[in-house]
Amino acid sequence: MIELYTTRIPVIGRVERSDYEPFQTLNYAVNGLYQESKDDNNHSDRDLLANMDTEATTEVIKGALAATLYFAGINITVGVEDLLPTQFNIYPNPANSKISLRLAGKEQGTMRICSLMGKELIVQQVATTSEIDISQLPVGSYTVSIYSDDNRVISHSKLIIAR
Repeated sequence: MIELYTTRIPVIGRVERSDYEPFQTLNYAVNGLYQESKDDNNHSDRDLLANMDTEATTEVIKGALAATLYFAGINITVGVEDLLPTQFNIYPNPANSKISLRLAGKEQGTMRICSLMGKELIVQQVATTSEIDISQLPVGSYTVSIYSDDNRVISHSKLIIAR
C-alpha cells in the first residue's frame, strides 16, 4: 500500500542506526515508519539542516501520513450534493428593474437574492408567479435562491442586472 504514496521501498528487518535502536535492545517491538540512515555519525546536537536529505524526508512524511490515515480507519468521502435542476424561471435575464419569477411544481417559497459575496440583498415570499422589483440593485451578477417553508434550498439560479 505504501508504494502508492511514496517512492521509498519498505524494509523489514532490524532497526540500525536509528533513534529506535535503544527500544529494540530492550526487546520492544519496533513497528512503524522511519528513515533508514547510512550516515555513520547518527544524530547529534551538531546536526546541520544543510546535511539533511530533504527528498527522503519528504517521502517518509508522505508515507507516514498515508499509513496514519489507513490505520486510523478514516473512510470519509468528501464532495458536494448533486445540484437540483432549476425549479424556477427568471425572466428577463439579464434584467433591468423588475424580474418575473415562476416556480415549477411549488406554490410558494422564500426567494433570496444575494451578492456574489453572499450578502442577502432581497428576501421576499413568492408564489407560483411573482414580480420582484430589483431597481435598487446595482448592475452586476447575483444569485437567486428559492427556499421551502422549512428553510431547505429548493434551487439556485444566476441573475444578471444590466442597464
